[in-house]
Formats: sequence, C-alpha cells, structure tokens
Amino acid sequence: MARILVIDDDPDMRAMVGQTLKSAGHKVILAADGREGVARYRTSPADLAIIDLYMPNQEGLETLREFHTRFPEVAIVAMSGWPTAATMLSIAQKLGAIGVLHKPFFIKELIAVVAQALGGQSQARRCPRCGSHMVLRRAKTGQHVGRKVWGCSTFAKTKCGGMREVD
Repeated sequence: MARILVIDDDPDMRAMVGQTLKSAGHKVILAADGREGVARYRTSPADLAIIDLYMPNQEGLETLREFHTRFPEVAIVAMSGWPTAATMLSIAQKLGAIGVLHKPFFIKELIAVVAQALGGQSQARRCPRCGSHMVLRRAKTGQHVGRKVWGCSTFAKTKCGGMREVD
C-alpha cells in the first residue's frame, strides 16, 4: 500500500490517524509539527501527507506551501478542527491540497479521503521499473546530469535506477 506522512501536534489525533491507516495496510510516518514533517519526508518520502492546519513551530498552511513547492510529487490532505476550519481548508485547497478533513471526522471519512487522494496520483509518479514512488531531484550521474528528473525513491536501497527526465 501507500506510504503516508501524518503531521499533527495533537498526539491522540496523530496516533488515531496513524493506527487507522496502518490497519488499512499503509506504512505510516508520524510527525508532531511542520518542521518535523518536512525533515521526516526528506529522509523517508511518502505518497501522501496529511497535514493539520493549526500547529506550533511551523503551522499547517506554511507546511503545505513548503511541500507544494519543494515536493510537488506528494499528494496532500489538509485537516482542521478549529472554528475557522472551513475558511482555512478552502485556502489549503487553493494552495494545492487535494482533499480536506473537518475534525472531528469518522474513520470512514478518513479512509475515503485517503483513497481519493491516492487514486488521484499520476502514474508518471510511479517508477516504470519497480512501481515504487518517484521523487523530483537533480540527476548526479548519467546522461541527465544536472537536469531535474523523477527518480525512483528506492534507488539508493535497491539500485532500481528508474528515472524520468522532467519536461
């Protein structure tokens, strides 16, 4: 299944979302705020990031913008339970979130939004050789040196070598 990064400062919500997604067969990475989420994504890229909009250190919209700019390949779902949630979630969609969750939500809503977000991913983001997630990076070797390419996220571990130049 998919690799999903859950970024939420509420430990109970983070644990509930993480456990629900693990039970659905996904690999889950947890982070307590936006900065930690970005750092975790760099070391362990995910197919989907679920980002709470109100957090300390680096709030959700700032985190969403950073993900959209630095990691355009990742699908994003925004979530919030604050009184201004509707407005903030609408802004999040304009900034690139492909799904939203209003807290509190039912588990079936979480599963549906995740399925929709993952189903909307482009096949161009999958490695043509091994089918794993691809990340945008600059090629360091081969015929594409210095160019932006989609590279297989498992390349360092498996030497798959799947790569696609960005248009």
